[in-house]
Amino acid sequence: MKKIFLIILISKSLTFLSQENTHHVQYDSYKLDSLQKKIQKLRLSDKIEVYRIQISSSESHEKIKKVKEKYLGDKNIRDAVDEKFETPYFKAVTGLFIDKKNADKELQKILGKFKSAFVFKEEITLREFKRLSTY
Repeated sequence: MKKIFLIILISKSLTFLSQENTHHVQYDSYKLDSLQKKIQKLRLSDKIEVYRIQISSSESHEKIKKVKEKYLGDKNIRDAVDEKFETPYFKAVTGLFIDKKNADKELQKILGKFKSAFVFKEEITLREFKRLSTY
């Protein structure tokens, strides 16, 4: 009886010791989680999410060309302007930002001349990203 009691006591103490040495590491970092999700998404697809600035939109292609010329005429601005067509509007879009803070900072410069400009998120292919980032 003493042996059985001693065996039970030793086994219980080993169980408690093994539980004390177990450490669970849990990261509660929002930035780390979002970065991991972006990397996983990028591995599964050839697309990436970026922030861009829409300067203007119109049903008239000529108006968008004039907006583009006005934008590029500003000596403080170095970005290129893309003309896009999404039925039924032509759009003048500029910038290519991974971080929304940088897009917002650039938007503040643009709002002086183009009051209707705004930042939007877009998903583009890596090939398009490389093309746009070489401007």
